[in-house]
Amino acid sequence: MIRIIRTTFSNVHEEATFSSQVVTQGIAWEKAELLDKNGDWLHVRLPDGYEGWIQSFTTMEIDDGEYEKYRSLEQRIMDFPFGRLMNENGEFIGETVMGGRYPVPEGYPDCVILPSGEQGCVQGQKLETVHTTRARVVALAAEMMGTAYLWGGKTEYGTDCSGLVQCCFGIEGIFLPRDAREQIKVVNDHPVASCEAQPGDLAFFRNEKGRIVHVAIMTGPDQFIHSFGEVKRNSFIEDHPLYSDKLKRMLEGVYQMPEKPSND
Repeated sequence: MIRIIRTTFSNVHEEATFSSQVVTQGIAWEKAELLDKNGDWLHVRLPDGYEGWIQSFTTMEIDDGEYEKYRSLEQRIMDFPFGRLMNENGEFIGETVMGGRYPVPEGYPDCVILPSGEQGCVQGQKLETVHTTRARVVALAAEMMGTAYLWGGKTEYGTDCSGLVQCCFGIEGIFLPRDAREQIKVVNDHPVASCEAQPGDLAFFRNEKGRIVHVAIMTGPDQFIHSFGEVKRNSFIEDHPLYSDKLKRMLEGVYQMPEKPSND
């Protein structure tokens, strides 16, 4: 049997209690490898290697063969926030979040299948006019503008800086680690000047102890989107209205966008 996330998303806590810190989130259909149990709490490992405690009701077990059957179908990756799912009677049956991957029922290209087995037609706006990977990553981040900062979050209901980056790049098939201090290891061999940054390059920031504590997606030379209080835009240019002196002083460096894996 395979355990997966059953709900739209599920908070993963540091300890087996709601009062403990949320460290990340699981998304519908993601595998949740069971490591331990404590009452209604499960200690799980998500596909990105992150571990934590999750409420059992947000997960379900599915037969290996059934899971592979669903995964053999075409998969739709949600590239817009707050997707709504409606059944054939026009009734609301659920929602999707950005970055979620759902099986598409054969013959119904506008619908997806929930972990419960229910099928729903998707209502939401696709990024159909944005074609390059760099442009899409930036456009995806812009879709999250105004989203509140949430430590451990990685959806439009609340996201931290590295969760935003992981979500936007993951939609484009570039799978990055969960934390900024790990994400920088993927790109640190390819530094670029901030004034020469291209859309999709990554900026990393350090605290007074030199630790990597923040990450942003560059939208072009000296401009970036990040989750810092909320998902917003800022600039490294001093006379720019969105200039942040604090972030300029914290900047560790800017690095080239990680490459998308080859399909060869």
